[in-house]
Amino acid sequence: MSKRAVTLEMDYHLVDGHCDTVRRFVSTEDDYDFTRRNRTGHIDLPRLRDGGIKIQFFALYIENEFKPLGALQRCLQLIDGYRSTVLRCAEELQTI
Repeated sequence: MSKRAVTLEMDYHLVDGHCDTVRRFVSTEDDYDFTRRNRTGHIDLPRLRDGGIKIQFFALYIENEFKPLGALQRCLQLIDGYRSTVLRCAEELQTI
């Protein structure tokens, strides 16, 4: 990170206003792990650290395949995945 970027990071909180990464917290389709740098996707803990992101808004996107009848169940599944990820990363993450 450049000296100017470090100075800006110290003066301002960087906020990412939206990401759909929570669905990957519960996915069994790939080997995504939020705590390590992944080959796919845009958000993981190392990238948040490197980018100086201080606040991340995680969206709970309900895919069409779960609508309408399975939407609530899918939402609860995503909330559980989010909560367990935050607990695993409690030294660096917290829900606000």
